[in-house]
Amino acid sequence: MWQRIQTVYLALVALLYVVLLFLPIASFKGENFELQFGLFNTIKILGEKQDKVASHILLILMCSFIIATALFCISQFKNRKFQIKIAGLLYLLNAAFLVIEYFLQENILKQFSIVTKTYLAGTYLPLIALLLVFLAQRGIKNDEELVKSADRLR
Repeated sequence: MWQRIQTVYLALVALLYVVLLFLPIASFKGENFELQFGLFNTIKILGEKQDKVASHILLILMCSFIIATALFCISQFKNRKFQIKIAGLLYLLNAAFLVIEYFLQENILKQFSIVTKTYLAGTYLPLIALLLVFLAQRGIKNDEELVKSADRLR
């Protein structure tokens, strides 16, 4: 199972989303305040005072579901056709996560007068995960073609 490169890619996807749970996604600065956009919530910082502005339950659920789906996809290594479908679902979930994250950030930006936006490491991890899912799906398809060609030779 672990000797296949797509298993490593899928494990990295799960690991990236676990790391994403603990990293801030973006920072927005206004005239006299700062907003920290994270996976769990958005925090408004006024000097020493911190207020929770918004909670992001949908992002937490999506992140948890992506981690579970990546691990489930790894466990389906004996059924490559089903694994290809699960990887496709994982690809769509990653894309949906990025879209939801973008719209939540835009919603926050509309509520406050923002001077500068800074995208942190949490913004780029889902993009890397999207690439890794693509590579994993391609690796699974290559394995399936290799098995089919070996079956023809018998």
